[in-house]
Amino acid sequence: MEKRIYKSYTYKDKVYELNQYQLDYFKRARSLPKKNLHYIVCQQSIHEDNLTIKQMKSSIRRGVRRYVCDLIHGHNPAFESFLLPYLCVFETGKEFHLNQRRSNLHTEDFDLGLHFHLFITSPDEHEICFKTLSNRIEFELRAIKKKRECISKYDCRKVDKLNKPFICYHTKQLYRTPSKEMILTNTA
Repeated sequence: MEKRIYKSYTYKDKVYELNQYQLDYFKRARSLPKKNLHYIVCQQSIHEDNLTIKQMKSSIRRGVRRYVCDLIHGHNPAFESFLLPYLCVFETGKEFHLNQRRSNLHTEDFDLGLHFHLFITSPDEHEICFKTLSNRIEFELRAIKKKRECISKYDCRKVDKLNKPFICYHTKQLYRTPSKEMILTNTA
């Protein structure tokens, strides 16, 4: 039986057609092994200097790499994507996202509200301590000089069910402003 690919979704009583970025994200999310699937969300503080998207991506990659290095000494870097496949979407705050569409802005003071939603898992046969992995990623996010206090919220949870509305909800900003920059993955 072939899996059905959803071409639209409903959010707040409105039907949205998925664009190519959203479809790609949806397919990748559905392909992640489900048994050990975890969800990490990270929000930056509005009162501190924030990380750039490049710094956030580097910190996630470095956290995963260093966790795998600690787990398997002398590992092959290609093994990371097998052992810990992940898919991450970056979003801006709602207010900033809505302001991007306006031609004239009434304020010079912006809160970008950059945050991420990271889905990370492992194959069923491998034992991974996701609490330690999550702590490693958070450590790397806070390791950048002058930005140690930039994280205001950080949480890691096991995901029991990864359904269509939950996946599509995390692609909502890609609907009008699709961008490869806003996605980070090590899956094929």
